[in-house]
Amino acid sequence: MSFAELKEEVMKLTVEQKAELAALLHDWEDDDWDRQMKADAEAGVFDEMLKRVDHDILAGRVRELP
Repeated sequence: MSFAELKEEVMKLTVEQKAELAALLHDWEDDDWDRQMKADAEAGVFDEMLKRVDHDILAGRVRELP
């Protein structure tokens, strides 16, 4: 099935079915996002940024949000 055919079939779904599909796709996106964030964290992608954040906190350049 092509993407165009899939889109056509989705348009035939009821509102309830579209909502269920949207929830399913949202959960998959979150899972993909979580896996990528975990992989990036384990690879050290955020290490330099976190060092800068710690430095800014210790230097007093960070304040609480109201």
